[in-house]
Amino acid sequence: MITIQELTKASPKALEDINALVFQLSERLPKCSMELLTKIIADENVELWVAQDDETIVGMATLAIVVIPEGERAQIEDVVVDEKYRGQGLGKQLSEKLIARARERKIGSISLSSRADREAANKLYQKLGFEQWPTNVYRLKL
Repeated sequence: MITIQELTKASPKALEDINALVFQLSERLPKCSMELLTKIIADENVELWVAQDDETIVGMATLAIVVIPEGERAQIEDVVVDEKYRGQGLGKQLSEKLIARARERKIGSISLSSRADREAANKLYQKLGFEQWPTNVYRLKL
């Protein structure tokens, strides 16, 4: 049975599973380190939720809370389900959990970005009520 839960402990197995998912999200992304995973779990403004099939993490999604002068905002990052588990609604369950957590934390809005070629993900976000926002996204590599 697959469960959705917040990851509260870093382990070599969790790290291995997460890195496999990150690779499926994009082969260009760097691997997560144990140090970084531990830091994510310890951060009160970051929640890493996972879909687990027994002891194996088969999906994940991250909720990041950003505190700015206008208030707190949420950002959804790295929603990915293992290709063998897709089509079972796990991406939807993970996304709904993040939305519920943001509501519980009384966050006013949630944003996310998704590549245009991730058609299923984009359809899911629209079904969940997200609206495409007219903006430019910029990134500066440091």
